[in-house]
Amino acid sequence: GSSQPTNATEGIIWIDNSVAGTLTMKMVDADGDDQTLFSINTSTNAVTLPSSVSITEADPSAIPFSIALG
Repeated sequence: GSSQPTNATEGIIWIDNSVAGTLTMKMVDADGDDQTLFSINTSTNAVTLPSSVSITEADPSAIPFSIALG
């Protein structure tokens, strides 16, 4: 939807589709605020991370996280 679900609690992940052509994955923090994890341009499939997000691999044996669209 275009806004946080009404029953959202800390840790809930949801997709914001309020911007045409963009899907934005957000997570609700402990204060009930939305934190953007990343956005996907649905035309180009480009993924954009907010400047506040960084990716660090702490365990090289960990199973990679992936999202498949389509």
